[in-house]
Amino acid sequence: MHCEKVFSSVPATVILLLLLHWSPRVQSQSTGNLFPSSEYVWGTYSPTATTCYSNTVFRRSFSLVPVSQLFSFTPSTAQGTVRYIRVWTDNLWPFVATVTSGGVGTLTPTVTAVQVRSVHGGILYANIQILCS
Repeated sequence: MHCEKVFSSVPATVILLLLLHWSPRVQSQSTGNLFPSSEYVWGTYSPTATTCYSNTVFRRSFSLVPVSQLFSFTPSTAQGTVRYIRVWTDNLWPFVATVTSGGVGTLTPTVTAVQVRSVHGGILYANIQILCS
Protein backbone atom coordinates (compact mmCIF):
# COMPACT_ATOMS: atom_id res chain seq x y z
CA MET A 1 0.00 0.00 0.00
CA HIS A 2 2.71 2.47 0.96
CA CYS A 3 4.63 1.87 -2.30
CA GLU A 4 1.53 2.51 -4.36
CA LYS A 5 1.12 5.93 -2.74
CA VAL A 6 4.76 6.86 -3.37
CA PHE A 7 4.79 5.77 -7.02
CA SER A 8 1.40 7.25 -7.79
CA SER A 9 2.74 10.71 -6.98
CA VAL A 10 5.76 10.33 -9.35
CA PRO A 11 5.11 10.91 -13.06
CA ALA A 12 5.52 7.84 -15.26
CA THR A 13 8.15 9.57 -17.41
CA VAL A 14 10.40 10.11 -14.38
CA ILE A 15 10.13 6.42 -13.44
CA LEU A 16 10.92 5.39 -17.02
CA LEU A 17 13.96 7.68 -17.18
CA LEU A 18 15.28 6.32 -13.89
CA LEU A 19 14.84 2.74 -15.07
CA LEU A 20 16.62 3.47 -18.35
CA HIS A 21 19.46 5.23 -16.56
CA TRP A 22 20.18 2.33 -14.20
CA SER A 23 19.45 -0.50 -16.60
CA PRO A 24 22.52 -2.44 -17.75
CA ARG A 25 23.89 -1.38 -21.11
CA VAL A 26 24.08 -4.21 -23.59
CA GLN A 27 26.76 -4.79 -26.14
CA SER A 28 25.58 -4.95 -29.71
CA GLN A 29 27.16 -5.48 -33.05
CA SER A 30 26.27 -2.85 -35.55
CA THR A 31 27.27 -1.82 -39.02
CA GLY A 32 25.74 1.61 -38.76
CA ASN A 33 26.21 4.65 -36.64
CA LEU A 34 22.65 5.77 -36.01
CA PHE A 35 22.42 4.70 -32.39
CA PRO A 36 24.96 4.82 -29.58
CA SER A 37 26.39 1.44 -28.69
CA SER A 38 29.26 -0.07 -26.72
CA GLU A 39 30.57 -2.07 -29.71
CA TYR A 40 30.73 -1.65 -33.49
CA VAL A 41 31.91 -4.30 -35.93
CA TRP A 42 32.55 -4.09 -39.67
CA GLY A 43 33.57 -7.11 -41.73
CA THR A 44 33.98 -10.73 -40.75
CA TYR A 45 36.38 -12.04 -38.14
CA SER A 46 38.88 -14.65 -39.31
CA PRO A 47 41.36 -16.41 -37.02
CA THR A 48 43.94 -16.30 -39.83
CA ALA A 49 43.86 -12.51 -40.05
CA THR A 50 46.50 -10.57 -38.13
CA THR A 51 46.17 -7.36 -36.16
CA CYS A 52 47.47 -4.56 -38.34
CA TYR A 53 46.32 -1.63 -36.18
CA SER A 54 45.10 -1.18 -32.61
CA ASN A 55 44.71 1.84 -30.39
CA THR A 56 42.83 3.15 -27.36
CA VAL A 57 41.47 6.55 -26.47
CA PHE A 58 40.49 7.66 -22.97
CA ARG A 59 39.42 11.25 -22.52
CA ARG A 60 37.88 12.67 -19.43
CA SER A 61 37.54 16.41 -19.60
CA PHE A 62 35.08 19.04 -18.52
CA SER A 63 32.88 19.54 -21.56
CA LEU A 64 29.18 19.90 -22.09
CA VAL A 65 29.47 18.81 -25.72
CA PRO A 66 30.56 15.39 -26.98
CA VAL A 67 34.27 14.82 -27.64
CA SER A 68 35.60 12.89 -30.61
CA GLN A 69 38.71 11.10 -31.80
CA LEU A 70 39.73 10.15 -35.34
CA PHE A 71 41.74 6.96 -35.85
CA SER A 72 43.42 6.61 -39.23
CA PHE A 73 45.40 3.72 -40.68
CA THR A 74 46.92 2.91 -44.07
CA PRO A 75 47.62 -0.79 -44.66
CA SER A 76 51.03 -1.63 -46.06
CA THR A 77 51.52 -3.98 -48.98
CA ALA A 78 52.75 -6.67 -46.57
CA GLN A 79 49.65 -6.33 -44.38
CA GLY A 80 47.26 -6.84 -47.27
CA THR A 81 43.58 -5.96 -47.16
CA VAL A 82 41.52 -4.69 -44.22
CA ARG A 83 39.15 -7.54 -43.32
CA TYR A 84 37.70 -6.67 -39.92
CA ILE A 85 37.24 -3.51 -37.84
CA ARG A 86 36.08 -3.63 -34.24
CA VAL A 87 35.54 -0.60 -31.99
CA TRP A 88 34.42 -1.29 -28.43
CA THR A 89 34.52 -0.06 -24.87
CA ASP A 90 35.26 -2.13 -21.78
CA ASN A 91 33.15 -0.03 -19.43
CA LEU A 92 30.00 -0.18 -21.62
CA TRP A 93 29.67 3.61 -21.88
CA PRO A 94 27.87 4.13 -25.19
CA PHE A 95 29.51 6.04 -28.02
CA VAL A 96 29.05 6.49 -31.77
CA ALA A 97 31.55 5.17 -34.33
CA THR A 98 31.64 5.91 -38.05
CA VAL A 99 33.96 4.73 -40.80
CA THR A 100 34.65 8.01 -42.58
CA SER A 101 36.98 6.67 -45.30
CA GLY A 102 38.25 3.32 -46.49
CA GLY A 103 36.93 0.44 -44.45
CA VAL A 104 36.70 -3.29 -45.03
CA GLY A 105 38.36 -4.22 -48.32
CA THR A 106 40.79 -1.30 -48.24
CA LEU A 107 44.22 -1.79 -49.84
CA THR A 108 47.28 0.42 -49.72
CA PRO A 109 47.45 3.45 -50.33
CA THR A 110 43.83 4.08 -49.24
CA VAL A 111 43.45 5.37 -45.68
CA THR A 112 40.91 3.77 -43.36
CA ALA A 113 39.59 6.37 -40.91
CA VAL A 114 37.18 5.71 -38.05
CA GLN A 115 35.69 8.55 -36.04
CA VAL A 116 34.56 7.87 -32.48
CA ARG A 117 32.33 10.36 -30.65
CA SER A 118 31.13 10.32 -27.07
CA VAL A 119 27.46 10.48 -26.19
CA HIS A 120 28.01 12.09 -22.80
CA GLY A 121 30.00 15.30 -22.97
CA GLY A 122 33.65 15.06 -21.99
CA ILE A 123 33.94 11.30 -21.45
CA LEU A 124 35.21 9.06 -24.24
CA TYR A 125 36.72 5.61 -23.84
CA ALA A 126 37.11 3.33 -26.85
CA ASN A 127 39.38 0.62 -28.23
CA ILE A 128 39.90 -0.05 -31.91
CA GLN A 129 41.32 -3.12 -33.61
CA ILE A 130 41.78 -3.61 -37.35
CA LEU A 131 42.62 -7.04 -38.77
CA CYS A 132 44.24 -7.55 -42.18
CA SER A 133 45.08 -10.56 -44.31
